[in-house]
Amino acid sequence: MSFFNNKAYTLIKLSKLLKKSKIPKLKIYKIQDFKTKKYKIISDIKKNFKGKVAVRSSSINEDNNKTTNAGKFVSVLNVPLKELGLIDAINKVVSSYRSKKEQSFFVQSMADGIVFSGVCFSESLSNSLKGYEINYTSGKRTNLITSGLSNGKKIFYVDNKKFKLNIYFNKLLNAIKEIEQITKNNKLDVEFAISKNKTIFVLQVRKLLSTNSIGSKNTKIVLEKLSKKILKLKKRTSNLYGKKTYFGVMPDWNPAEIIGIKPKALSLSLYKYLITDNIWSENRERYGYYNVYPYHLLTTFYGTPFVDLRIDFNSWLPSSLPNYLKEKITNFYLKKFLKNRENHDKIEFEIIYTCLSFDTKNRIIKELTKNNFTKSEINLFINSLREITKNTIKYFNEDYKVIKLLPKKQNELESSNIYEVDKIFWLLNDCKKFGTLPFAGLARCGFVAMEFLNSLVRMKIITSNDKFRFLSSIKTITGRIISDYKKLNKKKFLHRYGHLRPNTYEISVKNYTEGYNYYFKDNHTEGFNKIKTENFIFTKDQQKRILNLMYKNNINLNYSSFIKFLKNSIKYREEAKFIFTKSIDMIFKNIKILARRIGLDYNEFSHVDINSILELHNNLDSSDLKDKFNKEILINKMTFEFNKNIKLQDVICELKDIFIHSEILTKPNYIGSERIYSKSILINPAIKQKLNKSIVLIENADPGYDFIFNSKISGLITKYGGANSHMAIRCSELSIPAAIGIGETKFEELKFKKFISIDCLNKRIH
Repeated sequence: MSFFNNKAYTLIKLSKLLKKSKIPKLKIYKIQDFKTKKYKIISDIKKNFKGKVAVRSSSINEDNNKTTNAGKFVSVLNVPLKELGLIDAINKVVSSYRSKKEQSFFVQSMADGIVFSGVCFSESLSNSLKGYEINYTSGKRTNLITSGLSNGKKIFYVDNKKFKLNIYFNKLLNAIKEIEQITKNNKLDVEFAISKNKTIFVLQVRKLLSTNSIGSKNTKIVLEKLSKKILKLKKRTSNLYGKKTYFGVMPDWNPAEIIGIKPKALSLSLYKYLITDNIWSENRERYGYYNVYPYHLLTTFYGTPFVDLRIDFNSWLPSSLPNYLKEKITNFYLKKFLKNRENHDKIEFEIIYTCLSFDTKNRIIKELTKNNFTKSEINLFINSLREITKNTIKYFNEDYKVIKLLPKKQNELESSNIYEVDKIFWLLNDCKKFGTLPFAGLARCGFVAMEFLNSLVRMKIITSNDKFRFLSSIKTITGRIISDYKKLNKKKFLHRYGHLRPNTYEISVKNYTEGYNYYFKDNHTEGFNKIKTENFIFTKDQQKRILNLMYKNNINLNYSSFIKFLKNSIKYREEAKFIFTKSIDMIFKNIKILARRIGLDYNEFSHVDINSILELHNNLDSSDLKDKFNKEILINKMTFEFNKNIKLQDVICELKDIFIHSEILTKPNYIGSERIYSKSILINPAIKQKLNKSIVLIENADPGYDFIFNSKISGLITKYGGANSHMAIRCSELSIPAAIGIGETKFEELKFKKFISIDCLNKRIH
C-alpha cells in the first residue's frame, strides 16, 4: 500500500491502522465541487463536525512520493462552524494553489486539551546522527512551529535503552515508530499535538525526501566510542583535583567563538599549539595559580573542541592552598556548574572565583558558608586570591613590554632569506614566547579590570551606564583602525592592518589585503561607525568611595594609577591580540609559498595539521612532499566531512547528554542600555554586503571581523561570545547596542528574520 499520495489521503489510510496515536476526524472536498455546490458543502461540514475545525490544504503537489512542498500551501486553524468563517477559510486555502484542477482540501476536527505541539523528524535535517528531532511549543496553538511564528524548543534524541524522554515525548516517539513500521519508512516528518491526558494526535505525515544520516548502525558506533571516551576522562587522574569532569564549547578561551564548532585541521592545531596546549596554563602559574602541566585545555569529540572543565577549574586554583582545600573547591565548582550549565560561557563571572574585586570577599563568605566551608578555609581562599590579584596588577606592564618585542621579531623574519619551513618554525615559537604567552596575561588583566568595574556596579557605586561610558572612553585598536582608515591611503592602511582576517586561524579566508574589495568601501572618507570620544571621569563622590575600597582591599595604588590599570589592561589586551595575529598571517603566507613550491592549492592546507609542517623543520626523510601532504589532506578532509554534521550538545555533563540534546537556555551578554529596531543581515565575509543601518548577525566573531564597523551598523548579535569577548569590548567602545553569545536556538530563529529588536536595558531580543 502506498501511503504518500497527498496529505489528506495519507491521513485517512493511517487513521484505520494506528493504535498508539489518533488522527482527528477529517473529510475531503474537491475544489470544483466547492465552486458549484458551495452551500451544500458548508452544510455538510456543519453536519459532520462539532466545535472548531481546521481547513487544510491537500494539493496533488503536496506530500507525495516525489515532493513535499512543505509550508507552500495555506491551512487555517480554529475555524468556527459558521458560514462566512468557513467560506473565508476555504477561499484562503484554495487561493494558495497555483492550479485548481483536480485539487482538494479537507476539513478536520481541532484536537482538544493540547499541552504540546510541533513537528518531529525521524531523521534530523542538520545532524548526521540517526535520531529523532522534536521541535515543539507549549500551549493550545498547534501551528506555531509549522507556520514559522515560533522556533519553540528543540530536543534531539538518539534511540537507546538507558535514557528516555519524559512520558509525553516518550509516547510521541512510540507513536512515530508505529507509523514508521506501518508505512515501512523511517524518514518521516510528523506534525503532532499532545493532550493533557497524554493522547498523541497526528495532524500530518510527510516523507523526508533528503537527509544526511549516517544510519542507526554507525550512530551506535559513534556514540559508543564517545561514551567510552567520556567515561575515561571522567575518572580520577593524577595531579588533578575533583571527582569528575564536564565539557563545554565555550568555557575559558572560548573555542566555539574563536575557531568555531567544526574547525579544520590547521585551524584547530594552530589554536592548540599557540594557546590551549600549554601556553594558557603556563601564564597562570606565573600569576600564582596551580600548575596543571602537562594537561591540555581542549579535547575534541568528532571534530568539535570541548574544554575539559576539571582541568580548567584546576588551573584557577591558587597554588598556595592546601591540597584538601583544592579538592573541596574544585568539587564545589563542578557541582555549581551542573546546576547552572547555561552559564558555560560565563564561567569566570558566574561559577568560579579567580580574583578579588571589591565585593568578592562578601560573595565568597556568603556562598562558601552555605556550602560547608569553614571560616579558616574561606579566609585561606580569600587571602590567596588577594595575592593573585596583586600579582595581576604587578605583571600587567611586564607582559605588555614582552608583546611589544614581537613586531621586531616579525620584521626580522619577514626580511630574512631562510627556507619557508624554518620561517614557520620560528614564527610559531616567537608567537608563543612573545605573543600568546604575554597575551594570556593581558587577557587576565582585562578580565580583572572588568570584574572591578562590575563589582562597582553591583555595589551601586557606579551605574551600568557609567560603566559603558567609561568603556567607550577607552580607545582600543578598533579606534586606531577607524581613525587610520580615514587618514591613510589604501596602501598605508593595508600595510598596518592588512594581516587581519575574519576567522583568524583559517588559511582559506582572505585577509584584509586579499579581500579588501569585499570588506571595505572604496572611498576612505566614508564608512566606519563614528567613535564617541568622551573623557569620562567618575564623580568626586565615586572617586572617594573607590579609594576607600582600594584601601580596604589592600590595593597599593593611587586613584589615577588604578584607573590607568583598568583602562590600559583592556586596551593592551586588544592591542596584544592585534600584534600576535600578524604572526599567524605570516605563517599562512609561508604555507602558501610552500604549497606553490610543491604544486598544491594552499586552500587544501586547511586540512593539514601544523605539526606535520613542523616535522619538515625537525626531520629529513625521503618522502615526496606533494604525495605526503596529499595523503594527509585526503584523510583529514574525509574526517572533516564525516564530522562536520555530527552535532553534539554544547555542554556534556553526563552520558545522558550524548543521547538527549536538550536546549540550554543561554543568557546573552547585552552591551549598552539602548533599544533598537532595525533590518537584520547575516554576515558572509565572502560576499560584499551592505551593512549600513542593519543589525548584523555573526556566528562567531574574532578580531578580523572589525571590518563590519566600516559600515554604520545599528547593532550586533553573535551566536557565541562572552561578556568579556573582543566584540563586547568593541561594541562598548563604539556605543553599539549588542547581544553577545545568544546561543544556537535563538540565533537560528533570528537569522531568517528581516527585522530584529534589541532591548539592552530590559535584556530582551526578538
